[in-house]
Amino acid sequence: RTETKLMSITEPSTCSYLMVIQTKQMCNPTVMAAQLSGSPGAKIDGFTVNDILDNLRQRCFYFEEGWWTYEFCYLRHFRQYHVDPVSKRRQEYVLGVRSAETMHGEPAMDWETHYSQVYRGGTICEDTRPREGSDSASREITVRFVCTFQSPDMLASVREVAPCRYQADFHSTGLCQLQGAATETQVVRQKSR
Repeated sequence: RTETKLMSITEPSTCSYLMVIQTKQMCNPTVMAAQLSGSPGAKIDGFTVNDILDNLRQRCFYFEEGWWTYEFCYLRHFRQYHVDPVSKRRQEYVLGVRSAETMHGEPAMDWETHYSQVYRGGTICEDTRPREGSDSASREITVRFVCTFQSPDMLASVREVAPCRYQADFHSTGLCQLQGAATETQVVRQKSR
C-alpha cells in the first residue's frame, strides 16, 4: 500500500493554492542509493547531505524526557543532563563528541530508513566492560537524520538501546530536498518490525 498524504494547503494569493503532498511514488530509493553510493558528499541536483545539514552548524537542539534534558549541538557534542531545581546541582553525561578521531567507522546512508552520524568518546560508562577494539567503555550515540514535512528541524527522540549506547532521531525538513530521503513515517514503520 502506498501512503500519500496531503500535508498542507495554503492560499498565497487570491485563488492561487499551494498544496504539499507527501508520496513515496515520487521517490525511488534504489536509484537514489545508486546515485549517492553511500557518500554524504555525493551531489544530487547540486546539493549534498552535508550542504543541506550545514544550516544546523552553530545550533543546539533540546529534547526533554522525564528526568533528563538532552542537548544536541550538530557536529560538536550530544549530552544529557538534569539540574535539580532546589539545589541547582547538575548531573551530566556526555553521550558523544564529534571530532576527526571519533568519525572512524561511519555508517553508510540508507535512504529507505535514514542518514546517520555517530558521536563517540562520551563519559566513561561504569555499567559496561570495554567494547572490542576500545580501551574504555565510553558512551556513544548514533544520530539518525530523517526527512519530515510536519515539523521544523528538531531533536525528536532519544533512547538507550543498550547500556551506554544511545540512538536519537533528528527530524529535518531540509533533507526532504533530496529525492528518496526516508520520511519519519518510514522510520517508525521500520522500528515496529
